[in-house]
Amino acid sequence: PLIVFDPPQHYQGTPADFQVVATITDLSGVATAELNYWVDDPLPVIITIPPSSVVGDDYTFDIPTQPHGSKVYFNIFAEDGATSPNSVTTADYAYVSGQHE
Repeated sequence: PLIVFDPPQHYQGTPADFQVVATITDLSGVATAELNYWVDDPLPVIITIPPSSVVGDDYTFDIPTQPHGSKVYFNIFAEDGATSPNSVTTADYAYVSGQHE
């Protein structure tokens, strides 16, 4: 699968849920799409969420609101619908929760 999206710039965050919209395509179809996220913690717990909506090839993921100042890391995983499935995981990206100016 091919995953295309605009990652946050300079750790830009939001005081509410953080929305990630990714275009995910594959000739054999996309069987699975998930977003994995974790918060800056000495023992981080990885949380996997499904898309909140899918419109065509656009998958929307909503990371729940985190405490102000938390650094939140995430990546996107996708697997195609081939008989022998292929999968891909993006690099890790991060943002700082809350409004920063």
